[in-house]
Amino acid sequence: MAGDSETPASQSGGSIQLAITQTCDAGSDPQCIPVGDEHLMRPSDFEEAAVETAVARNDDEQNAVDVTFTDEGAKVLNDLTTQASDAGTESRLLMKAGDEIVSAVSVMEPISGDQVTLGLSPQDDPDAVVELIQAG
Repeated sequence: MAGDSETPASQSGGSIQLAITQTCDAGSDPQCIPVGDEHLMRPSDFEEAAVETAVARNDDEQNAVDVTFTDEGAKVLNDLTTQASDAGTESRLLMKAGDEIVSAVSVMEPISGDQVTLGLSPQDDPDAVVELIQAG
């Protein structure tokens, strides 16, 4: 059994692009795209949230990336999570690193801090996601 391990991230920062979107029915619109186990409308634009650090976490439970935003990035995160939580249950916060969507989450309440953990599927490589964030 493998133990918990963390891969230290470079302090080079980077960014994650964030957008608010809505769920949709598969095939209902050309802009309705599959994301995870649901379909979401492709957002027309994303807002950039600057990242201070991104650390890959590989463990027995789940692959993840721990992200700490800069003050400016945390403000973008707070603004968009406030909008998403106000928009209702069909709203999702979409997170993209590079050209890859890394997370789409339902937001129940605004995030006021500067840290989030991006849970990844078992086939997603957290080190590769960190590299995408740092390249942003």
